[in-house]
Amino acid sequence: MVNQVKKYVDGFYMMKTEVSNLDYKEFLAHLKSTDEKEKLELAKVYTDGWEAEPFQSTYFDHPAYEEYPVVNITKEAAGLYCQFLKEMLNKSDKLRGYKVVECRLPQRDEWILGARGGILLAPYPWGGYYLRNAKGQYLANFKRIGEGNVTYDYERKSYVVVEKGLVNTFALMPTPIYSFLPNNFDLYNMSGNVAEMIADKEVAVGGGWKSTGYDVRIESEMPFDRYSPEVGFRPILILEKE
Repeated sequence: MVNQVKKYVDGFYMMKTEVSNLDYKEFLAHLKSTDEKEKLELAKVYTDGWEAEPFQSTYFDHPAYEEYPVVNITKEAAGLYCQFLKEMLNKSDKLRGYKVVECRLPQRDEWILGARGGILLAPYPWGGYYLRNAKGQYLANFKRIGEGNVTYDYERKSYVVVEKGLVNTFALMPTPIYSFLPNNFDLYNMSGNVAEMIADKEVAVGGGWKSTGYDVRIESEMPFDRYSPEVGFRPILILEKE
């Protein structure tokens, strides 16, 4: 876990990646070893919400998915993990004279600052306006659809995705936490893969594996009030010298 901590602006640090299933398993194992039954119940991983049946029983538990982002947990559970991470980091000897004074979910503005990677007004973490690079390779994990599946709804006054006859669909699930290239702050998957919880609003930001390309912009928001297979998280940390 320590190796995943990445500083990107003076004052606080951010995890390089979304918290993985393996990270979260270590947390649950700690709660079991200390017999913290109430916290263990609050921190549980739910299994519903997946469209494909196998993921309900395998996504969190199977070793093949250990490096995939943990999903289907509540914001309260994410907060408990942040407490655990703070304790573990402060017990380690890898912070070189520093201690963690705060570990938590980011505020929306903090998350967006990290996602931009120092590029002002960038719609995506890589700084460009397109979802592919010059070689035609996709730069994030999202629902890839043809232009014919996006239409303007004049009654709602917004663009909508028409599922019928959907073409070029790719994302069926999250991908490993180190998939695709990081942004300029060395942060991975700030757009797509899984949308991420923030502290100050009941939404998840950045879009996820079921989002369209438009909905994995840095400032994209999706409702989040309980748990979802589309939503994960990454903590930020504030350090001070001992």
